[in-house]
Amino acid sequence: MIEEQLISAFPVKVRQELCASLRIAYQQAFEASLQFGPFATRALGYAQHFYSDALLAKAAQRLKLNHTIGKNRAKNTPHLLIRSDNWQMTPHRLSRGRQMPVNAVYRAHYSLTNDMFADSTDEELAAAHGLGYVYLLHSGEKSLEFATLTVPDRLGTRPVHNEFLDAHAPLQTDVEEIDDMLDEGIKIRVEQAIRKSG
Repeated sequence: MIEEQLISAFPVKVRQELCASLRIAYQQAFEASLQFGPFATRALGYAQHFYSDALLAKAAQRLKLNHTIGKNRAKNTPHLLIRSDNWQMTPHRLSRGRQMPVNAVYRAHYSLTNDMFADSTDEELAAAHGLGYVYLLHSGEKSLEFATLTVPDRLGTRPVHNEFLDAHAPLQTDVEEIDDMLDEGIKIRVEQAIRKSG
């Protein structure tokens, strides 16, 4: 049931777009971190966090997903919150070896909505509650190694549901979009040829 709700809230095209944004973010973060010479390794984690959130926010905007920028309890660190079909998603970069993000008050607050998954497989109870919270977890060094949609328990300490995303799949473009791009490319080349011959 969780899987069906998540595919409804975040369909394949959305997942592909989010993974494509993460791949670009990891590539740009790696390139940016090289500017820090001997501090490049330390800078990489920060750069991945910033680039990932920024590009995921742009992807959410392109996909017309409801999204906001929230603050942590100390109000000194922003976080991205994406909403779709009664689901709330926050992205998190995992440090090597971690399976869940570190504890944070705002994550604990969102995780409380996952009461519906606590000790019940009653689909009516889950449907009546109507709101879920999912992490978009991602990790890698020089490039994106994996991304998952992970529904945490109400304490945010263990996964209730985990779906690995195809972090390396190319973004699928609609056939009509490809045709439009080809038509535009042909039109431009024809105009250039006419200008050269005239």
